[in-house]
Amino acid sequence: MTLQTNALLDVEDVFDYMKKDLPVSTDPNYVLIESLINRASDFCETYINGPIINKSATIALDGDGSDELALPYYPIQSVSSVLVDGVDATDNIDFYPEGFIYYTTGDAFPKGRKNIQVTFTAGLGADKNAIPQDIKQAALLITHYWYKRDSLDYSQTYGESEVIVGQWRFPSIAAQMLDRYRRPNMAVI
Repeated sequence: MTLQTNALLDVEDVFDYMKKDLPVSTDPNYVLIESLINRASDFCETYINGPIINKSATIALDGDGSDELALPYYPIQSVSSVLVDGVDATDNIDFYPEGFIYYTTGDAFPKGRKNIQVTFTAGLGADKNAIPQDIKQAALLITHYWYKRDSLDYSQTYGESEVIVGQWRFPSIAAQMLDRYRRPNMAVI
């Protein structure tokens, strides 16, 4: 299940970084920055392969006979519901933030196809003020680079050695900031 990404920055953050006055919300530069922030926020989440601002999801997992199952997203903040073969087992389940749920009673998840339904919240912070600062900085650098690129002024700020020229096309320092949060390839919630 994919949910809309929350912006990792405010428009004001970008204009402050550029040392420019904040224009009115109908100004074309304001609208462009707002759009670029949303794109950069989505991009950061896609790049690390997981949620940044906490998101809730409900997924169906295959039971495998073990007492522990891996969730596809982490860090896990909470697990609100676990149904095992349609029966509520929430009170007997706990989780590891690293992305696993487990039985606290020693029971096992019965084998079956999509027979375990889990509702949980995963992410790095409740809102943009609670996420790691280096992720916010990466989103800011990406937004600024795209703004400069779109205004045909980027060559004065970012030299070719500072820009990834492959599929990502953003400052390499932003990639370094995001890399420590990057997870194995999986779908984003």
